[in-house]
Amino acid sequence: MLYIKHLLKNNMITFIVATYNAGRTLRACLTSFRYQTDKNFRLIIIDGMSDDNTINIIKEFEDVVEKWISEEDRGIYDAWNKALDHVETDWVAFLGADDRLMDENSIKNLNILSENNDADFIYGKTAFHDLSDREVWVQANSWNAIRDDFFKGIMKIPHPGMLHKACLFKEYGTYDISYKISSDYEFILRVLLKKESIVFSGVNSQVIIQEGGISHDYKSRIKSLEEVRSILKKHEQNVNNLKLRLYMFRTKCLYILSRFLGDSGTKALRKILNE
Repeated sequence: MLYIKHLLKNNMITFIVATYNAGRTLRACLTSFRYQTDKNFRLIIIDGMSDDNTINIIKEFEDVVEKWISEEDRGIYDAWNKALDHVETDWVAFLGADDRLMDENSIKNLNILSENNDADFIYGKTAFHDLSDREVWVQANSWNAIRDDFFKGIMKIPHPGMLHKACLFKEYGTYDISYKISSDYEFILRVLLKKESIVFSGVNSQVIIQEGGISHDYKSRIKSLEEVRSILKKHEQNVNNLKLRLYMFRTKCLYILSRFLGDSGTKALRKILNE
């Protein structure tokens, strides 16, 4: 099913949200769009045939959701690729159904950042909250500080809320759906290997990322790093670089440790480690 709202004009950013049985968190995400002081945005939702109350929630927010589709897909990156077919703005950003904008001025601030900016990617500080909605940490790394890590397979760029020039997806292709966790890294690497054009804004957080269970987080990170090795090989980069090997070893150790410490203990550990 496809629902199309009236087309807005002169928008600068399209936000894409993929959902599947996201009823527990989606309302907070969409509410953060409803109360923006700057209405100059487009919001597209691609749903994977949810069987909970997700669709009902989307219908409640048709004043801010411009387009939504509900049909079977092959994962989040397939959903994002479907949404990209409907993008008509200069910039694109992706959010999880459990993420949300920081405050009522977030889009205003993002629009200001994107105006007259020649970079292909713009990212900034991002706040991570736990399931109790308490801030756990803030990711704020300049490109110069993380550049070497990035090209060696360590993704320290917060993807939710990152601005992408929409034309990149026509020039370099869309997301590779063979990767289930790290296709966002693969796409950014694909582009930056051709043309390194990325900016860290340094402004206050505009997006809140909702974290899941800590043990599951490290387990997913291990799977992600396994995909990253495949991605580096695909792009003829050094798969066996020491930095990535140490990071994988560290992540596996933290995963094992998290199973003994539990969520509260691991949160304290992550705060110490600033990650």
